[in-house]
Amino acid sequence: MQPPLVPALAPAGDRVQKRGMSETPASNDPAVSVSELAASLKRTIETNYDHVVVRGELGRVTIARSGHMYADIKDDKAVLNTVMWKGQVDRLPFRPEEGLEVIATGKLSIYAGRSNYQMIASSMRPAGAGALMALLEERKKKLAAEGLFAAEHKKRMHLDFYGFLSVPPETRYRKIDRICKRQMREWKTLQKDDSLTKTGQMMGTPDYMSP
Repeated sequence: MQPPLVPALAPAGDRVQKRGMSETPASNDPAVSVSELAASLKRTIETNYDHVVVRGELGRVTIARSGHMYADIKDDKAVLNTVMWKGQVDRLPFRPEEGLEVIATGKLSIYAGRSNYQMIASSMRPAGAGALMALLEERKKKLAAEGLFAAEHKKRMHLDFYGFLSVPPETRYRKIDRICKRQMREWKTLQKDDSLTKTGQMMGTPDYMSP
């Protein structure tokens, strides 16, 4: 069970003092700056919540040009701003989308400039097979509505292509290599024949080949 936020607040340079809500502040109470208070909160949050696992629904999901992901993980009562850096985003086994229920692991951090706290996620996964199947079903319905599963769009798979896919990867790579080498030899032969033809056209037709 996570410790409460307020009681864990550490004093900033021994100048943040605990006082009861009913006490009247004295005129000589030491005052702290906003940045000192923000730094104290940041230390407390990042120390006590350096490993959290959260389950919720993805709200806003944005992948920046840098590859970092900015998202909201929410339930019916709260929203948690979440950041995931590019390295972790590239390793995700699924595509994060709005409405998908996920389980995220990471740590809490505070951006002192705006006094906002957020989660820096190190990993994320769909919340069980049910959530992933629901996403697949929704996508299937969307594609079906566009007519992509209609019979007129289906094509018969060539038997050679099916056999190519069914062989082990190492056999598949050797076959590709043989095909590429054979086509390269044929291409070089065609180029050679073409250059000889053009050379003959430039030099003219020999007398013994004239009609």
